[in-house]
Amino acid sequence: MKWMGKQKTGINLHNSCVFAVLLLTTGLHILSWNSKAFTDWYRLRLFPVLTGIPARISDLFSGSVGEILIAAGVLVAVLELFLVPVLAWKTRQGNTHKPDAKAAGIKKWNLRFACWVLVYIYVTETLNCYMLYHASTVEEQYYSTGGEQGTELLVRAYSEVVAKANALAGQVKRDAKGRAVFDGTDAQLYEKCRQAMRKQGEVYPYLSGYYPDPKPIRASHFMSQQYLLGIYFPFTMEANYNTVMYPVNMPATICHEYSHLKGIIMEDEANYFGFLACIESDDLYLQYSGYLSVIGYLSRQVKQSVPPEMRRGLITANDQVLKDDVFLTEEQWENLQLLWKDPYLLYNKFLNNYAPGKNFIKDIIENLNIRPGIIFGSGKMGKFLHAQLLYRGYKTIEAYCDNNKLVQGKSQYGAEIVSPEQAVEKFPQHKYIIANKYHASEMKEQLEELGINKKDIIIYSSGMDVHLFGAKLF
Repeated sequence: MKWMGKQKTGINLHNSCVFAVLLLTTGLHILSWNSKAFTDWYRLRLFPVLTGIPARISDLFSGSVGEILIAAGVLVAVLELFLVPVLAWKTRQGNTHKPDAKAAGIKKWNLRFACWVLVYIYVTETLNCYMLYHASTVEEQYYSTGGEQGTELLVRAYSEVVAKANALAGQVKRDAKGRAVFDGTDAQLYEKCRQAMRKQGEVYPYLSGYYPDPKPIRASHFMSQQYLLGIYFPFTMEANYNTVMYPVNMPATICHEYSHLKGIIMEDEANYFGFLACIESDDLYLQYSGYLSVIGYLSRQVKQSVPPEMRRGLITANDQVLKDDVFLTEEQWENLQLLWKDPYLLYNKFLNNYAPGKNFIKDIIENLNIRPGIIFGSGKMGKFLHAQLLYRGYKTIEAYCDNNKLVQGKSQYGAEIVSPEQAVEKFPQHKYIIANKYHASEMKEQLEELGINKKDIIIYSSGMDVHLFGAKLF
């Protein structure tokens, strides 16, 4: 009887805690619904405190924690479809059947687990998303609605954006395929985006403070099918981005998702801050990304609202801007369509594209038979190259070198990652294999300046889109 009393007390305490959390969360939501002033205060003062800890915890992981939790949630849901009926059968009371005490205990804790998962989702979605829809808009807080509006303002905005984009198209760095790419590492791009957002925080206080690293989504091919450039996870406080989108979309997308982390939930406002942060950055690549992020919207508005005779006299985007103003390249769209239509067709395409890369591996192996090698670039392409060599039994890669200080001192496949200067000092006679899709020529120049003979430098081409297969390979 005492045990039964303790059990009932535990159940009552659990139910009371659940009820209290739900009541408090619902009360805050109702308050935000009825008081814009309270919601503005919440977004500026309380929201950063509540979300700072989960954002910092998620930032400890290089991948998207939210993506992992979603995958785990789907798996758990499938398991529950089998577990719940089994537990119900084992704990049922009948004339010829005694309830299984162990199963009853599992059933109790399973119900509690499911209960708290649902409570966590409700609380985080409410506090980190739904409540913030009732905050004042940036227009209400900072701009007068009595200013210039209408067709003239639209034409002026369109003309300025197109002129800026046309000018920047010829100033940004491009890879061998002519695609606009950032002149630096992903880590440096993230920092540029953080700096751009903190600069906006000087004008809009709710944008100030801590920004974690944005997270690449491994299932980016699925995001692309949904036309998603990025996604905000309120339950882990992460800003996530599509890794297969056209590269110049990345800065504006990251800044857009960063806006969500600061309580800007409306998509049009996040678009505005993503655009503003980029064009007011001191980096030309961010500026170009910002202008491209709105040029399509403005073009559609001009076509809908401006008379044809007025449109004929307006500036138009040049050919390079039109090529850059895309979500995915034609080749990427083709790969994704093949992947969803029939993965075997994409596999055949991979084999055909991989053949030149396979022959190139043989050339690298011949060089490594003469002297050991250093892989310059510890990203996916460098890791992919190293994996191929190890698969063939070649363990002659003694180290990686990389300009990214965040990875220096770490290791991959047993090989230490050092700076290029350290590598050249320690391994001056080795073969250097450059494994980077966008910055190979600059990396080659860097090695030559450090004293490596150009005959000892090999530029590796995998013959495939490593990013497309990255989620499968690694």
